[in-house]
Parts: sequence; C-alpha cells; structure tokens
Amino acid sequence: MKNCNYFTFKFELITCPKCFWSGQGKDLKYGEFFEDSFIAEFLCPNCIDQVAFVQFPMTEEVKKWEAENPGKKTGWEEE
Repeated sequence: MKNCNYFTFKFELITCPKCFWSGQGKDLKYGEFFEDSFIAEFLCPNCIDQVAFVQFPMTEEVKKWEAENPGKKTGWEEE
C-alpha cells in the first residue's frame, strides 16, 4: 500500500499492484478511516484492493503548505 502525501495525492498516478488499474488518486474509492491517527485508506476502483493511504494534516501543516504553495490546488477543494 502506498503512503501518499495529502497535498498532492489527488493528482498522483496510482497503479494497483493486484489488477494493474492505473489512474489518479482522485479516482480511488474511500476505504476505512482511522480517527485516532487521521489516516484514510483508499481502494482500487476496479478490484477494491487497498492501494494507498493518506494521513490528514494538522492545521499548522495546512497553513505552511498554503504559504509555500500559493494558489496551488490539492484536489480536496472539490469535496
């Protein structure tokens, strides 16, 4: 399972090691969400195998990323 960066995940190219589906992170399906660690699993839309996980950032991390990447979209804005 691939550890993905929250800020770039939606646009990363992901390939499922089981069925070889390939697409962007935004095309994956949500799996489990672990509230104690703010980690979400993402599943292959073709075979539903776990292919990635993302740890959601703390407020300070979001502010830092926004300051270092003004105007850059993450893909999470759409939701």
